[in-house]
Amino acid sequence: GQLNCDLRKWIANEFARQSSAVSEAAGPAPSGAPSEALRPESAAKSSPPTHQPAATAAENTESNNGPSRARPDPNAPATTLMVRNIPADCTCEILLREWPIDGTYDLLYLPRRSGGKVALGYVFINFVSPAHAAAFHDKWRLKRLAHYPNGRSLNIVVAQRQGFEANLRQLRSKSAEELEARGCEVVILAEGRRVRLQDLH
Repeated sequence: GQLNCDLRKWIANEFARQSSAVSEAAGPAPSGAPSEALRPESAAKSSPPTHQPAATAAENTESNNGPSRARPDPNAPATTLMVRNIPADCTCEILLREWPIDGTYDLLYLPRRSGGKVALGYVFINFVSPAHAAAFHDKWRLKRLAHYPNGRSLNIVVAQRQGFEANLRQLRSKSAEELEARGCEVVILAEGRRVRLQDLH
């Protein structure tokens, strides 16, 4: 019985010594690295890249009339466009020479900063039909105004606030004194004739 006990102790000690020698030869495992057997199968495979859409900043417009989509749909009720990259010294008279009154639109609004000397860089135009809005978009998108041959190309999008009445209500919410003090220019057309905002009922 004593012989068998001594033999078992010798075998256990020999096994422990050989295991220690193998571990020293292999070197210590990196700190925090999971055993290959414990590593989840998904971790060994690289995940496919996911598409992250670029965040879009809200338009900082004084009328909160930011764009909603790029091109108007002739079959949808979108008639108001926002034309961006308008030069700071542009006026409605210059724009009317570029876009003569031809019955296709009934409102043109050029916002300005306080003092009226600098345009905010965009103008709103409401057309009498979605088809006219789409035609204007296709004709003028990425074009330059003739009065500013070295200016930036026009960027045209569909405005969030749509329709003549909705834009008229927005303008009426501002006093005539406020619009005049800021130098904002409004062109309103009724039956092809220019009318004043305060004359509309």
